[in-house]
Amino acid sequence: VSTQSTGTKVSYATVAKCMTACEKATTCKGCSYVSAKKKYYQATTKVFYLGEGDDKAYTKGGKAVVSNGHIWETKTSGTKFTGDYLDATTHTTLDAALLACSKKTGCTGVTKTATKKFRTGKKSTVEEKTGMQAYLKGSGVVTYKLYTWTIINGMLLASQQKTKYTTYKKAMIACVKATKCKGVNKMADKKYYTANSAHLTASSGKLCYLKGEDYTPYFTYDSTVWYYNEGYKTTGDIGFGTTSFTTRNAAMYKCARNPICNSVHYTSKKYHLRTGKKVTDKESDNAWVYGKSTVVWTKVYLPISTGLWQPRPGYKLKTVIGKTTYTTLPAATKACVAKSSCKGVHYVTKTKKYHICSTGTPIKTTGYIAYPRKYLVMEAARLLPRPRSSPST
Repeated sequence: VSTQSTGTKVSYATVAKCMTACEKATTCKGCSYVSAKKKYYQATTKVFYLGEGDDKAYTKGGKAVVSNGHIWETKTSGTKFTGDYLDATTHTTLDAALLACSKKTGCTGVTKTATKKFRTGKKSTVEEKTGMQAYLKGSGVVTYKLYTWTIINGMLLASQQKTKYTTYKKAMIACVKATKCKGVNKMADKKYYTANSAHLTASSGKLCYLKGEDYTPYFTYDSTVWYYNEGYKTTGDIGFGTTSFTTRNAAMYKCARNPICNSVHYTSKKYHLRTGKKVTDKESDNAWVYGKSTVVWTKVYLPISTGLWQPRPGYKLKTVIGKTTYTTLPAATKACVAKSSCKGVHYVTKTKKYHICSTGTPIKTTGYIAYPRKYLVMEAARLLPRPRSSPST
């Protein structure tokens, strides 16, 4: 197994810590793992030499993205793939271009040629070109159980275990639970086995999945970033309104407009809104955790307790009425509707309690969610255009 010349005496317990330090050091060329010491060290050269046991080398390169079954290395800005492009198609998004490239064996990567213009390449080298950006197609990769698994064809990991699995996902679940596991082997009989060593040996017609670093796939939908957790669940009932849907997109749309919704959980053929962000193992379930969003809250209204309420995360209302607190939004809004002086409700995230308030103007304050009352149902009905009366005959 290869390693690089270590250039510093500082050791790191994990490759992630070493890589973080290496990224900040201009002289660092990568990280080396010395199995005898079970430590990682920064390297100041890219010269490799034969190591011992499970020694490993990680060469510092450009930034990368994981998409459509491959690792894509981001080359220096101002680069394109050498020569002509693979075909005449111009894609409008990076995701579409990466997907197209992943399906073509002759494709070596993608070049961003201009705003919303991406072309696939056919050479393995890049050249300078101002205003462009190249993405080099790398190793095949699977993302599962919050890890990346690099696919290495024609190689097997050493120290293979005896238990066999019918799918690579079942083997990966077992691997994640075993602290010594380094990856999964796929044998000629299409059965999968965990392996406890990262040492590779050649084996024609077989392949392995080398366990990598922590990784959670994510994507953007409806102005919101969602982190996808396959084989996991989240918990926590919203407590009001419709909270289960037949499609993922419908659930995400509602969740993105409810300030106490933090995830969407798929189970029993339904998508459920959840308050929790913590994921736990649940085979056959899936969870999407809410990330950053650009949803405009001033355009959102929640129909609760015969009224329309406008959620405003990061805001509170002035002048709390009385000392009574409420544990649910429906209970608080019902109390507000019953009191003529009440103009809205706010939620204190620290105490997880709702209060009714006599002012309806939100004040920007962290740790609160304001729900100013916009209309009662009868008030809203009066604002709607009335149907014209039929002329008398």
